[in-house]
Amino acid sequence: MRKMEAGDRYTLTMQNSPRPDCLESFILVLAPNIEIQLSSQEHTFYEKINGHPVYVWQEYIPSGKNHKVTVELVQGEQK
Repeated sequence: MRKMEAGDRYTLTMQNSPRPDCLESFILVLAPNIEIQLSSQEHTFYEKINGHPVYVWQEYIPSGKNHKVTVELVQGEQK
C-alpha cells in the first residue's frame, strides 16, 4: 500500500500472473471506516460482513496474463 501525497488516501495494487489458466479472485476486506474512492476494475461481488466491507474481483485469467487491480482507499466516517 502506498500513501498518496494529498490527504488520507492510499493506493493498493493486487497483482498476479497465474499459470496455468485459472479463475482468479482478489478478496479485499476493509475496516468499517475505510472506503474505496476509485478502482481500476469494477468489483464482481460486494457484501458487508460484521460491519466490514468485503469486495471481490473475479476474472478468468489465461496462463501468463497479468491480472492487476488497483484501488484508491480513503478514510471515511466511522459507521
